[in-house]
Amino acid sequence: MALVLTALVPIVASWESFFDDRWMWVRYTAALNSLYGISDELEFALTEPVLPDADAVRKLYDRLQSTLQDADKDWSSKRVKDRADDAAQGKASK
Repeated sequence: MALVLTALVPIVASWESFFDDRWMWVRYTAALNSLYGISDELEFALTEPVLPDADAVRKLYDRLQSTLQDADKDWSSKRVKDRADDAAQGKASK
């Protein structure tokens, strides 16, 4: 039993490190709120008697792309930072 528990500790620790649920929840909630805002603006624009012009649609599209790119960039930079931290810990433990 002790051997199994000892083997599970590093697995659980690496799982928590890789899938940092709190960070992902905060970041993706912010991205989701931004996407909801874009959706609300588009829905409101479509209820007007006159359809939105191409410039307004382009701005919404640019905001959509920016939101998705920011979330992807944050995720990528977090993964790179986590890998660097793991590598530093590996060198320190040797």
